[in-house]
Amino acid sequence: YGLPSQTRSDWADTLAKALALRPEHISGYGLKLEEGTPMYALKDSPLIPSDDEQADMYLCMVEELRHYGYEQYEISNFAKPGYEGRHNLIYWDCGDYLGLGPAAHSCMGGRRFYYPPDTAAFLNDAAAPVMDGSCGAEDYLILQLRLRKGLSLDAYKKLYGKEFSTAQLAFVQNCVRAGYASFDGHTLALTPAGLIVQNSILAQLL
Repeated sequence: YGLPSQTRSDWADTLAKALALRPEHISGYGLKLEEGTPMYALKDSPLIPSDDEQADMYLCMVEELRHYGYEQYEISNFAKPGYEGRHNLIYWDCGDYLGLGPAAHSCMGGRRFYYPPDTAAFLNDAAAPVMDGSCGAEDYLILQLRLRKGLSLDAYKKLYGKEFSTAQLAFVQNCVRAGYASFDGHTLALTPAGLIVQNSILAQLL
């Protein structure tokens, strides 16, 4: 969604065509104009839907897919029960994954590493993995808040010894009042409206 000249009605029609195929899983992404691409020339064009228009399209998608039995389990991902993407859930839960090949990234035992993007070196067994930091408390918080299930503060404390400060808890309550989050004292989860402004919420929490 967010394509040049696209309207909310156009997007609803696209969703209807996708639903007619009866897939088990649907991913829906907003167009991001990347610098260095031909389409970046449209960055400030009135042809590109505004942020508010894209937000309307996003919320339209959430409601329409929910109506047809697709549960939103991540910012951009929806699935029939039991068909959530297990592969990506490993990333978002900071689990172990192994990437093999040039430029492949891995995380094992909480440590991230990757191989350089050099095919010849990899094939000649001359490519050493490059350590790339760890999956720490900040990563966990960011990734868990991508998920509709949200961040368990109990798990956060158990894994990293971290607890929300008084200021963080006050901010969370403001988010709840604004309709951006739900919080029962144990789990913080962002609503669809909160996921739209997730980056701003994360910046405050961090």
